[in-house]
Amino acid sequence: MARPTLNEFELYDESRLPYGNEFLYFLLYFPLGLLLFTARLLFAVQVFLFSCILPKTWTVSQLVLRVLRFALGLVVTSENSQTRDNEASVIVANCSSLVDHVAVGTALPCATLDHNKLSTPLKWLLGYSTRLDDRLPLEQLQHECKTYVSTSTLPLLIFPERTETNGRFGLLRFQQWPFDLGAKVQPLAIRRYRPSFCRVGYNVIEGSGISDLLLFLFVPYTHFHIKFLSPVVVADSLRVNETLSIVAQANVSRALGLVATAFTREDKLSLIAKLAGFRASRNAAPQRRPVVGFVPADSMVSEIRNIFPQVPEAVVLDDLRRTRSIDGTIANILEGNLSYTPVPQNSTKPASKPVAKVKEANHNPGKQLSFSDRKALFLQEARQRYIDKHKLPK
Repeated sequence: MARPTLNEFELYDESRLPYGNEFLYFLLYFPLGLLLFTARLLFAVQVFLFSCILPKTWTVSQLVLRVLRFALGLVVTSENSQTRDNEASVIVANCSSLVDHVAVGTALPCATLDHNKLSTPLKWLLGYSTRLDDRLPLEQLQHECKTYVSTSTLPLLIFPERTETNGRFGLLRFQQWPFDLGAKVQPLAIRRYRPSFCRVGYNVIEGSGISDLLLFLFVPYTHFHIKFLSPVVVADSLRVNETLSIVAQANVSRALGLVATAFTREDKLSLIAKLAGFRASRNAAPQRRPVVGFVPADSMVSEIRNIFPQVPEAVVLDDLRRTRSIDGTIANILEGNLSYTPVPQNSTKPASKPVAKVKEANHNPGKQLSFSDRKALFLQEARQRYIDKHKLPK
């Protein structure tokens, strides 16, 4: 069962790049990897174009897979192949990468149920069954799989997790329906390795299958090790009072040294949606909104209008709701941050009281102006400069 300390985020990677010293090794390998990628990509394109003109038969598909395995740099080894039961018509395995079935097909020829959203030509090129698609309704999918199992001599490979993980900490919960297709089910445990100087990730939580596939062309090789496990039958589930899917998941996780979790593909899709929403909210530009609940006093509006009578009252009121400050609104007016149509002025007002006091102070140096008088004088001079600058009627 799921380990309480295992977090769902631990099952997936957000970046393909290695860390620490391995990242330095990766930078040194990068030029060589780029050359290798170009050569392999050209070869893979030729294989793809050649496969398009060949008949879509199983024999041709296996031949194309062998050539493609060379282009992808796959090295496959197996263990405990003597435990293979020919009566097991269904094979289940953990899902660690997009090309797991290609590696399994090397050790055991089989048909594969597609769980990736790939185009039909690419699906056929990679050896997926074009008829068996995990996106079909469950009842139709079960019917198609039962029909195949009962009529074909090749076993059917199914990945009960239905999506990839990073393969380092745990397995997703296995679905039960693949274990209802046959009396015996053969589990496989898949490990994959890459050289330490180029240990890039096999998949990321929000990555695409195409990018995962292209990385196989970049790295020098990828080693897949397949371990055959004992087939599971109905008697096994009755003995431990668990479903066959739980028994198989426990056996595979034990063979890989991983945790059998209760997380599913639906949980992964929900996690992707949460990450996308968080990223969108973080990148959204902050909008300037008026402060709710603040009503400027009439005296505040009047004081500003006395200094700047050409500014409409509605504009002053709206800006005061944002700034909550007379000085802040005055600064916005002086800096030209407010757009408005000036109110026409028909008469010239006499000099204000602070200006008269300044003239009196100039004739009487011993008399000092109060702080309020100096502030009013500053505002009067700012108003006059604004009027002169914009050539407004006085």
